[in-house]
Amino acid sequence: IGKKKWENYFKFTIERNPYDRLVSCYEDKINKSGDQPGRSYRKGIYRGFLNYGEFYPGMSFKEFVKSVASISDKNADKHFRSQSFQLTNKKDELLVDYIAKLENINEEFEKICKKIGIDEPPELPHKRKTNKKSYKEYYDEETRELVRERYEKDLKLFGYSF
Repeated sequence: IGKKKWENYFKFTIERNPYDRLVSCYEDKINKSGDQPGRSYRKGIYRGFLNYGEFYPGMSFKEFVKSVASISDKNADKHFRSQSFQLTNKKDELLVDYIAKLENINEEFEKICKKIGIDEPPELPHKRKTNKKSYKEYYDEETRELVRERYEKDLKLFGYSF
C-alpha cells in the first residue's frame, strides 16, 4: 500500500498492560511441561525463544523477566518486544489512529466497528481463555521494577501502571 493510500485508512491496534502481557507470554511460551502436537514448541519452550540461549523449561518467572529485560527491542521476539516499538516511527509518532485496550475489548470493539461503519457489531468470541491468577501475584519489587524500566515507553504511551 502506498503512503498516501495508507493515510486514508483507519488504523487501530489493541494493546495490553505490559505487566499482564509478560505473564501471559511466560505462561504460554515458557511454563510448559513438554512438546505439544501442532504447536511451535521444542523441549518444553516456544521455538522462537531457543536462539536466545537464555530461556529454558521450568525457569522461574523472575528469571524470565530478567532475561526479557536484558534483550533490546531490536533483538526481541514479537511476543515480548515493546508494543510502542512496533507502533511508532523513528520520530516517535504513532502509526495508528486509535489505541484500544484489551482490558476493555468488548467496548473497544464496538467503538472500532462504529468507526468503520458497522452499526451493529457481531458478538466478539473469546478464544484461548485461561484461568491464570492475577498478573499482580507473579511480581515482586525487583520484577516490577525491571518491567517498569523495560516497558517504560509502553506504560507512558498507553497509560498503564502496575
